[in-house]
Amino acid sequence: GAERFDVVHAHDWMTFPAGLRAAERSGRPLFLHVHSCEHDRAGDRPDPRIRRVERLGFAAADRVVCVSRHLAGRLERLYGVDPARLRVVHNGVELPPRPPAPAGEREPLVLFLGRLTWQKGVDFLLAAARRVVGHDPRVRFVVCGDGDLLPATVERTARMRLARNVRFTGFLDRAGVDALLARAAAVVMPSISEPFGLVALEAAAAGVPVVVSHQSGVGEVLRHGLRVDFWRTDDLAEKILALVRRPALREALTEGAADEARRLSWERSGLVLLGAYREVLP
Repeated sequence: GAERFDVVHAHDWMTFPAGLRAAERSGRPLFLHVHSCEHDRAGDRPDPRIRRVERLGFAAADRVVCVSRHLAGRLERLYGVDPARLRVVHNGVELPPRPPAPAGEREPLVLFLGRLTWQKGVDFLLAAARRVVGHDPRVRFVVCGDGDLLPATVERTARMRLARNVRFTGFLDRAGVDALLARAAAVVMPSISEPFGLVALEAAAAGVPVVVSHQSGVGEVLRHGLRVDFWRTDDLAEKILALVRRPALREALTEGAADEARRLSWERSGLVLLGAYREVLP
């Protein structure tokens, strides 16, 4: 027989048409969960077809669930979504099975974890890396991830004469990422537009201090981290050097961030979402 369900819940624009159809045919409330919108991914050159799908979905949804207040504000401004239908459910994090290594005992190793796309701001990381290496040639950067900008970023690194200090791993599995987090002095996330930024929360849970852009939603829940405007590469370089050189600063940030990470479980996120469901159910 037919499946019974209470709500239709779709994630991001790829599933919005299916969600709209299912809600229309079933008469059930429609929840659209947004992890990023087209403007986050494409900046000033959004795909009009994706924008149309997003706009139609937001107009029909009973609730639009956002991963941060930062994203909710963008949907209100860019798509005219009624704030009364917006709900914020921050992401959670799974804590590692064993306590992380002390933050004071780290190599001069800086990690970037994520897709190499325009949105992630990797060019700004390279500009900061050149400044950092000029002050301290011991510092090494590891860029973990794949994406459409990977070949161009590798070439740019060579032109900037940073090949000795910047290594590209491509995509890494969980074990590979965890091994690097156990050694790193910092994780840097210079995103141009980041609705949340789960990487920063995972780094905090692993005992690694983070530098994130002010344009990242994760700053709403992770207060024990350093923040920069993504375009201020001199400021980004100074903060990276501070984390590499000052074990006491790393310890202070990681202790506070670990406490914050422990409070941000997926169970907590689920309960917040359940409360939103109950708003529309009889």
